[in-house]
This record gives sequence, C-alpha cells and structure tokens, in this order.
Amino acid sequence: MQTPYQICAHIDADNRQDVPGMMAALGESIAFQNIVEGSVLAEPREHQDFRALADAVLGTAPKPSSALTAADTTIKEIGFTAVVAEDLPNGSTAGQARDLSGRALAPLQKEKIIGIICQS
Repeated sequence: MQTPYQICAHIDADNRQDVPGMMAALGESIAFQNIVEGSVLAEPREHQDFRALADAVLGTAPKPSSALTAADTTIKEIGFTAVVAEDLPNGSTAGQARDLSGRALAPLQKEKIIGIICQS
C-alpha cells in the first residue's frame, strides 16, 4: 500500500525541521510517545506540548528512511543524530551526541495523524 500523503508531508516537514508543516498533518488530538532504550522520555497529549517538544529537538540530523503502510497505520524506519539536552534516566548526559535508530508508528483517522510512537 502506498504511504498516505499526510504521512509523506509529515516526514518531509520533519526532515526539513519545519515544525508548522509537521503540525499541519496532525489531528485535533495527538497521542505521542518518545521511547528511547525502553524509557518513555516524552508523552505530550496536546498540540502545544507536541509543538514545544518538536521545537526543542530542532537541530537533530535525520537520516534517510523508508516507510510501510498497512490499512490505516504507517511504520517508518527512523535514524538520526541528536545532542542530549539534559541528563536522562537511561544514563545519557547533557551535551552527549547520540546516533539513534528505530521505528515510528503513525495511525491515521479522517486523513490526519492521530498518534505517533517513536521507539529508538
């Protein structure tokens, strides 16, 4: 199945670090989880909280990825380099550069992304 336009637009905006473009693809409510090495690091539920998180991670360097869609859910392979902003429960320390890879799961409803789970 072809990756839906909304997912492609969100991925493109994410790769360009275009936060307003990322926000445009989201539904009225968004369930988001950022899971790194088994620890939930962020779990915003409101648009303003998701946007604040997206603004906070500007400067990460995304790597090329692929996506697979089945029914109303897309799974995207993710990879990026990020600098840790503050000490984290998993032992990462502020200022440390991390190369991460994993998957993002994004279901659609009424042509909008209603959830994103990023696991790396």
